[in-house]
Amino acid sequence: MEHETTTQQSSTTATIYQLHRGNQREDPDAMAAEEIRFEVRGDGRSALSEAEFSRFYQEVGTESFSHSKVESIQRSVWARWNRGSGEESVSFIEAETRSLEVGDVIEVAGDYYMIAPFEWAEIAVGNEEQE
Repeated sequence: MEHETTTQQSSTTATIYQLHRGNQREDPDAMAAEEIRFEVRGDGRSALSEAEFSRFYQEVGTESFSHSKVESIQRSVWARWNRGSGEESVSFIEAETRSLEVGDVIEVAGDYYMIAPFEWAEIAVGNEEQE
């Protein structure tokens, strides 16, 4: 008797979080979020406290992938979540939000990656010393 082997394709989800934007003259959170963006552009940022992440980041959508190759997922999320790329995803269009930019974060399989000026950088979220 022959046994049929079935392999189940697993899916990997990337959750997209955008750093707060707003009028820095009227919104104190906008000014504090801009300081995070400034640090990322400078020396980088290796961690966000849970309080910072909760206060300044908003979950705006998800993307699903049939593989778990992080670098490929990062490239795809960048293309799918940037207006004018020609590869915009339905999730991005339905979210009615801005394109990704420096300081935004994705979470893949429990690991967090922040958009830095020329690359994605892995960061820790929940390091309370960052507050």
